[in-house]
Amino acid sequence: GWWTAASGGTEVTNGTKVAITAAQTLYAHWTANRYTVTFDGNGATGGSMEPQKFKHGGTGALTSNAYTRIGHTFKNWTDDAGSVYSDGVNFTAPATGAGVTLHAAWTVNEYQCTFDTDGRPKKYGEAIYPPQPDPTKTGDAFKGWTTNGADLVDFTGFTMPAHNVVFTPVWEPIEYTIAFDGNGADGGAGMASTNVKYDVEIALPSNTYERAGFAFVGWSADKNAADKTWSDGERVSNLTNQAGTVTLFAVWLETGNPYSIALGLDPNFEVEVSSDGAWEIVGKATDKQGLRRTPTSPNGTLRVRVPSA
Repeated sequence: GWWTAASGGTEVTNGTKVAITAAQTLYAHWTANRYTVTFDGNGATGGSMEPQKFKHGGTGALTSNAYTRIGHTFKNWTDDAGSVYSDGVNFTAPATGAGVTLHAAWTVNEYQCTFDTDGRPKKYGEAIYPPQPDPTKTGDAFKGWTTNGADLVDFTGFTMPAHNVVFTPVWEPIEYTIAFDGNGADGGAGMASTNVKYDVEIALPSNTYERAGFAFVGWSADKNAADKTWSDGERVSNLTNQAGTVTLFAVWLETGNPYSIALGLDPNFEVEVSSDGAWEIVGKATDKQGLRRTPTSPNGTLRVRVPSA
């Protein structure tokens, strides 16, 4: 602009009122043109930067990058001509021209993606797919994957977030049904099936079946078993590790006509029938073909079941 002195003085504009009628000399004051560097975040998700001005031909450090971008790390600046500038590097402005725009260059970050114990790096934004086949666990059904211990992940369009992520399997105990078969019963009330989850212990319900001439001994998964596997009311768990039905068959001991004692036993043994229909042999332990023995007391008494004819 115009000033009343070569250095300093008063600026004279179109609106300045002049009281002196004599001739005056006005002095031009000059401002050097500035070269403007504009910073483009180029996809930044945060931060901002003001343009930086340089004198033509002047040198100065570029303003340090203040932009941020989720899942990325700032690398450097580039201009439209492909020149590369490091962050904060000394920049020399050309002698002519209005300015230049520098574009932020970014590097995609990698994060650890872990399924259960199998981890591997994944780039931010990369599609994530669960491993196949699905994991398995005895007695449990696989429901899916979770990152927070509660919600199942929907992998449709799921991409790597800007942090490490651990997927853990979600399991649900299988449920199976215990059914009770009277196995020849001819009376008594029927028994309802029981639904049980894996790893849950229950007491078997008391038997309600009846069979003329027989005493109920217990339960077996084998229809033709000669002896019980589980007693009446015994606590059981994990009868199977698959969903479905487990059938327990009643095991019976015939209590009808007494068997002949001519079984090749030592005649000095005392043999009598107990209340549940089993032979009670009092004496030293012995093995005899056709007899199945179970100790019932520490004094050597044996409970011997006589197989049916």
